[in-house]
Amino acid sequence: MKQVKILVFLIHLPCIVLTQSIGNIEPITNLIQLDNIKETFIYWGESILVVAPDTINGTKIIRAFHTPLNPNFSNDKNYDNDILDYETLKPLTKHRGNGSTYYDYSEKGKVKIRYVSPSTTKEFELPLNKPVFNLQGPGAGILVSCLNLKVRLKTSFSVLSSGFPYNETYDSNISDYTLEVLGEEIVTINDKSYEVFVVEISSVKNDSGVYYKSWVTKESPHMALKFIYSNKSNPNFKNRKPYAIRGIF
Repeated sequence: MKQVKILVFLIHLPCIVLTQSIGNIEPITNLIQLDNIKETFIYWGESILVVAPDTINGTKIIRAFHTPLNPNFSNDKNYDNDILDYETLKPLTKHRGNGSTYYDYSEKGKVKIRYVSPSTTKEFELPLNKPVFNLQGPGAGILVSCLNLKVRLKTSFSVLSSGFPYNETYDSNISDYTLEVLGEEIVTINDKSYEVFVVEISSVKNDSGVYYKSWVTKESPHMALKFIYSNKSNPNFKNRKPYAIRGIF
């Protein structure tokens, strides 16, 4: 297992995850195995989700993006592109059709965030003294895909949430989250059966935050074949019908 020291930011609606150890819960940074990251293609509704290691200006990165399978005049802006640092998994950039977000870690103890839309540019600064990860958009599955998963595994972290670029909300906040492997199941897609772990991520507060439940392949990288993604303010947030991918290759 390769132990990673991670510095910085994760967003739910842009989510930023900061790890912490509570009691005997395993620190999430101890669970990361970067060798699990492999080029992967998933049919996701009418889009394709791609995860690919790459290099920009000599820096190893991970690209995670989804884009329409058949781009046309009405859907050509329906893309979501996350770029993460390979060594730390911290987010570097997010691009969507309605704007981009940039993260600057050059000053110790803080992260500078720049939101750029067609109509405005806003800057935001947060204190930073713990590792953080992306938990929003196509990069959301990278963290889970890299973990050394096992049944009854529990870990915890904090999430920084911001609406942009999914909406014009720029306020950000940090919330505590837990991750737990609930058990094992079999999921069948296109007549092919997969052994999966059932992973639950939930905000600690009962009245707010994100609830994310995924059925991920036991084989690494642990890719989500089904998932529920909801806000805990929604009625019956745990009982929504899971979204299932169309195929993986």
